[in-house]
Amino acid sequence: MASPAVLYDRDPPWAWLRLNRPEVHNAFDAAMRDGLWEALATAEADPAILAVIVLGEGPSFGTGGDLREFSLEPEPWRNKQVRRERDLWGRLLRHRCLTAALLHGHVAGSGLELALYCDLRLATPDSRWLLPETAVGMIPGAGGTQLLPRLARPGRALDLMLRGKTIDGAAARRWGLAQDLIGAAAVRQAAPLREPGRQWLERHVLPLFRDGAPVLPLRKLLRRGLEMPLPAALELEKSPSAMVN
Repeated sequence: MASPAVLYDRDPPWAWLRLNRPEVHNAFDAAMRDGLWEALATAEADPAILAVIVLGEGPSFGTGGDLREFSLEPEPWRNKQVRRERDLWGRLLRHRCLTAALLHGHVAGSGLELALYCDLRLATPDSRWLLPETAVGMIPGAGGTQLLPRLARPGRALDLMLRGKTIDGAAARRWGLAQDLIGAAAVRQAAPLREPGRQWLERHVLPLFRDGAPVLPLRKLLRRGLEMPLPAALELEKSPSAMVN
């Protein structure tokens, strides 16, 4: 019996979501999409979970869509219909919990876009970040064209998207895409970045929850504000209910 495409580990206050197709560098397919959908729903419904951590098993975090699956689909419109019915990216964007991606190896295509939807990104210095879609006549259609220029400057976003440029984790940190780096020597083959990732999160993130800082309301306020014109966002910030609803 095949292993699940996504492994879920409940470890309050964390929920660990492990992409589990290491033999294909976690290429994104329908099983992985459905597994992520269910895992995110499980975490959101669990009041003991405050943060969702996404990481990849094997040599890479993720290498984008599994082209073998797409090429075998006799009716490609069905893939788009399922994406509308199960809006994975929207669920991640609006998730109750703080979200973080722990990145190593190749972080490419929809693998990179998945990471961009998260609140925090931690990476190994030698991780390889790229959006290769234009080389095969496609666009980064899982949010890349909108998320990337919001996190990095538009010129840098165009460098990745139009020229197919590859950057490493150190450059991603300089560009503001990664909040911090985790030593590549600490990556573990069985569960990449889990222990060093846990150490970083417990040192930098967990104290915020313990000290009573409004981490989740602040996250919601920031996300909502980005969707509004600046005057409306400033009014939202003034609202007494903004930090609790």
